[in-house]
Amino acid sequence: MLALLLIAAQTKPFVANAELGKPYRVGVQAYIIGTKTKVDMPYWRTITVKSFRTAQAFGGQGESIIAEAGQKLLLIDVNIKNPNNDKVQVTTAETLRTLIWEANLAKSFRYIRAFLPDGGTLRHDLKTGQAVDVTMVLSAPEHTPFVHLGLSYERNSNQTARWFDVIPIAQKSKSVFSTDGFNFGPSATVAADAPFELDAFRFAISKPVKKGDHYAVTLIATNTMRMPASWGWQYSVTELQFAGGAKVTAYPSTYEPGTDTMWGGELTPGQTKRLEYRFYNAPAAAPTSFTMKLNATQRQVTVDFSR
Repeated sequence: MLALLLIAAQTKPFVANAELGKPYRVGVQAYIIGTKTKVDMPYWRTITVKSFRTAQAFGGQGESIIAEAGQKLLLIDVNIKNPNNDKVQVTTAETLRTLIWEANLAKSFRYIRAFLPDGGTLRHDLKTGQAVDVTMVLSAPEHTPFVHLGLSYERNSNQTARWFDVIPIAQKSKSVFSTDGFNFGPSATVAADAPFELDAFRFAISKPVKKGDHYAVTLIATNTMRMPASWGWQYSVTELQFAGGAKVTAYPSTYEPGTDTMWGGELTPGQTKRLEYRFYNAPAAAPTSFTMKLNATQRQVTVDFSR
């Protein structure tokens, strides 16, 4: 099994001994009893790490993985090659797993699953010299001061681990929730009509329009995952804020814009839906902002109408 070793503290200064794009042969060291002669066991992998990146969600063809409240996803794109004479099995459930070192990271970092880069199921038997590209998905705290990650194979092969200092070499996230390109926060502020990702969806929210006895706010939702995803008023707490500090909660329904037809349900992969929130009993003051906080992950976006 390919193991990921995450360490939080060391008695010696950390020194990275691996680089992106370089292949490293890792595995179990074995010796003949009574001698120092090495035995080349058929439990090795040649691993090439292509990139580290962060995300809120990753779309597999069989499931959608959404980072929980207070967490982000760490995605590791690797190439796994079989350097042995024997066949090597590479599967999602059995081949890739995480080893956590030091108590504080053991409680917060978690290996989830591994997929093909397109989200397909990882189920390969590699013959000698064959390779497969894999995306490994880990859950990590939203804010992580440092991540030192080592690639190894099996629990007793730590001496062959190759270590990365992840944050300096990770791709910089463009998420509105990203505070510095790698770390995330639980809330973000955007301008009206500016698209932003939020868990399984990409949203864009318009400025409010006065329509008779209520304000209407249009939301455009696109399912960015490879699996259907549900949306409706019940998945978030949605408020409209006014000058002077007053707040009005959205009427408990979403509508087809321009009609009184209520809508809530699944969006297929890539599908876009225009929906309307309605706010009644609004004060005379002008609307200043709109907030939407997801019930499941507690992430919140504020749309600032002054931007």
